[in-house]
Amino acid sequence: MTVAKTALVLGFANLFADGFAMGFGEFLSSRAEMDHARAERKREEWEVENAEEMEKEEMVDVYKEKGFSDEDARELVGIISKDKKLFVDMMMAVELGISVDIDDDWGPFKSGCVMFISFVIFGMVPLLVYIPQKSGNTVFAIACAATGVTLFALGAFRGFLTAQHWLKCGLFMLANGSLAAAISYFVGWAVNSIVN
Repeated sequence: MTVAKTALVLGFANLFADGFAMGFGEFLSSRAEMDHARAERKREEWEVENAEEMEKEEMVDVYKEKGFSDEDARELVGIISKDKKLFVDMMMAVELGISVDIDDDWGPFKSGCVMFISFVIFGMVPLLVYIPQKSGNTVFAIACAATGVTLFALGAFRGFLTAQHWLKCGLFMLANGSLAAAISYFVGWAVNSIVN
């Protein structure tokens, strides 16, 4: 088997295995976050039902810490607490800082799928260079350059989506990916040196 074929076979096998691991990890993480949010919501609902005045005082304190006067904080909490669901929503967001959509049962699955698909699409870029079945330093350099451009583009796009500076985000993603690639390359070189 040629070097190019080996790169393609192992590359695609690893790409899909790593993509699945990343997607499944994202699913588990999102699921744990949702389970935590649901448990906190249940606790807050119980507290509103069984200790409403105490909860109101907690929210007054939270709003006062945010700069509201005591009078304004009490008025705001008085208005919001008339609607129990809204009151719990506000406690979740303002007091606990939890803004997970606990009603979207498919949310963790969708997050996992997005991670898997993104990982596979962006991870495929360096492998595409090997499809013509050529190998050598030039092909490797082209694969590295294509990966660098892809990493930068992904970071810049992330910056655009999150309203951060696209150049800074692109360079950060490029540096992060380059460091990961350098570690991988060094470990491979070291293992190869030990084995041979």
